Amino acid sequence: MRLQKRAGAKGHGLFAAEAIRAGQFIIEYVGEVLEEDEYLRRKDFYQEVGQRHYYFMNIGNGEVIDACRKVSKRMRAE
Repeated sequence: MRLQKRAGAKGHGLFAAEAIRAGQFIIEYVGEVLEEDEYLRRKDFYQEVGQRHYYFMNIGNGEVIDACRKVSKRMRAE
């Protein structure tokens, strides 16, 4: 079960409606892994074209995941 509610200045988020055990699988984060120079180029591009909804996750070692272009198969099935 999912509970969507306001998450401060960032907008809306999903919150657990039931207890989650430590180490329990919740969802796979899917996206394109980018090196830092491509991340910077893409971030600027999204802003230039007026794309308001995008999300990058820094995974360390100069790599960033761009979740805008790829979607988890689980999310597509819903």
